[in-house]
Amino acid sequence: MVLERTKEKPEPEDLEVLINRTIHVAQESGYSLQQLAARLRERLLEQPPDHLLIVEPETEMGELMREEIRQATGATPAGCFVTPYRKIQLWP
Repeated sequence: MVLERTKEKPEPEDLEVLINRTIHVAQESGYSLQQLAARLRERLLEQPPDHLLIVEPETEMGELMREEIRQATGATPAGCFVTPYRKIQLWP
């Protein structure tokens, strides 16, 4: 009899369970929480960004930038248009 492994995607695991398991395995392997946190931070910073936000006070320029990025990458970044800051006069 030959058993084949299916290539079905496993059920997604709750993030808290995954984190708890990672902490447990690291500690069982002799690593401190500080070592785990430091290395995890390094690894996360090595990853390419997973999002891009354009903040541009001029609506037209922001739309142009979004379109150019979409054409170059195939992904449309989020945009945020900021209204000019108004000077607030305080009472004496």
